[in-house]
Amino acid sequence: MKFVSTIILLATLFGLATTVQGQTAQFFDDSKCSVNGSAPLNFFLGTGCLSNQGGRGSVFFSGPVGETTPYCGITTSNDQRCSCRSKVQKFVPTGFCYQLNRKDKSYEIEPADLQGNCPAPNC
Repeated sequence: MKFVSTIILLATLFGLATTVQGQTAQFFDDSKCSVNGSAPLNFFLGTGCLSNQGGRGSVFFSGPVGETTPYCGITTSNDQRCSCRSKVQKFVPTGFCYQLNRKDKSYEIEPADLQGNCPAPNC
């Protein structure tokens, strides 16, 4: 918790508060990001396991204008515990709708590593 507080403090001091607030994911029931949207989830520092979004049709990723930071969208197809990585998609949250597989059970969103890479699938 101390690390997260330090990051937020530094972001605020260096004028990055809009970045901390700006990266969001919103899950939808349909494939076009328009029906029954979830509350927007901030994923600046990662989301942890999103087990309650399985079976959704799409997700809308948004970020601040000029965003260039890569993130990793991680899908688990076989359980709601994010126990492994079935599929990994690298993306920059620039305001786009991504179609999901309704059979997927859980998701995670995390920042890419310092080289801009995402972890490999391991299921």
